[in-house]
Amino acid sequence: MTPEDIRAALQEVPEHLPGFWDDLAEELQSPGSTPRRRAGWQVALSAAAAVIVVAGVAALLIRQTSIQPGPIATGPVPDEDTRTATSLAVPNTEPDVADTAPVFSIGEVAPWDREPLDLAEVPSVLVEEWRRAENQLWCSGLYPVTTDVDRATLRRAEFSGGWALAWDMPGLRSAFGIAGVGSPAWADIGTRMPVTVSYGDQVVGYGGEGFDDSAQQRLAEFSIPGQLCGYQVWSNLGDGHLLALVDSLRLVDGLEAEPIGDEVPATADRGPAPWAAPAVRYPEAWPAPPTETLGFIPTAGIPEGASVRTTTQPMWSLAWDIGSGPGHDTLDYPCRSCGRGAVGVTVSSIGSIPDETPDVRWENGSVGFILPRVGDPAIPLDRLLIRAPGSEELVAGAPRIDIYVPDLGVVVSVWSHLGVESLFELVDGLRLADPGL
Repeated sequence: MTPEDIRAALQEVPEHLPGFWDDLAEELQSPGSTPRRRAGWQVALSAAAAVIVVAGVAALLIRQTSIQPGPIATGPVPDEDTRTATSLAVPNTEPDVADTAPVFSIGEVAPWDREPLDLAEVPSVLVEEWRRAENQLWCSGLYPVTTDVDRATLRRAEFSGGWALAWDMPGLRSAFGIAGVGSPAWADIGTRMPVTVSYGDQVVGYGGEGFDDSAQQRLAEFSIPGQLCGYQVWSNLGDGHLLALVDSLRLVDGLEAEPIGDEVPATADRGPAPWAAPAVRYPEAWPAPPTETLGFIPTAGIPEGASVRTTTQPMWSLAWDIGSGPGHDTLDYPCRSCGRGAVGVTVSSIGSIPDETPDVRWENGSVGFILPRVGDPAIPLDRLLIRAPGSEELVAGAPRIDIYVPDLGVVVSVWSHLGVESLFELVDGLRLADPGL
């Protein structure tokens, strides 16, 4: 098949964006367009093999461009309006071709790196879905420039923890759609799929749902640099439509999550433990000091004007309430302005130290593990949103650190609804309290 043959075949596929044909011509003529094989292939592709792969891509692009309405394959977007995304993001089934699938370039600039859409250009359903999604702080909204599908009706789609949109067609529910998954992007996103295409150094993997090449529903997955979540796009209208839909996606001004760095922070060594310093006097105005365990109290970081109280924890615990500001209710769900338990400290007996790498380490052997007060510890502390039962309001959770102090046999938990900087101001001010001073 010659480049002219491929061009002619691809012209039968709808929904190519402006510049698609120029990009394709450049790819077919450029010396760097030879597909790259993954690890595990023993022989490099020859020029002839490169032509074969490109021809195969053309066949994939034109396959199933005319699909009769029928049952939708089981996958990330079943017929039901409500479903969970946990098993959708990382299916248990592994593809047989994971070590042999080629990677081929379809452009140098990823769709989401192109000019973003204005908020006024996207439908209100996307704005509403993104703003109510629990992952809005770490998963920017996307929307296609065009779908070019007649009689397709847009609606919201439930994606647990994330946001999603689906388009229905007469006789075909969820004909195609897009989603920002409610869990962090998985390590092999894109490269685990039967076929992987690239935009420069960014990849999009796609194939049949459930790694079944004969599946009507086609699924693409990818990540976006700076975003924590994984993205999924699906189509029951063929690979050509799926790839055109992906290529049409743009970020939206006003629906952006703050970028997240790619680096993985190493364990922070914080030097001498603050509680190794001489003990301090327990404040007389505070509630009664502990009798069965050691008292650790913050000597810095307590909000000005806050009132201290004991908590209902089944251990020694103090919390500070503020007049107005973030806190948590009696069920431990965060509130935006109640100010209850804005910061606090709890001390309990040590069991065993978790068998994992700590986030913080001190010279005396104490180690700390940072986690959200409620939620998934895989999500950065400042990106956690929580919705209390019966409420539509999403509120930021409180970061917490559990500090294991082996030589004293205690675990000290410190939390702050006022942010990570506030949390570590409290930690750096922790001292042993001596009621006898």
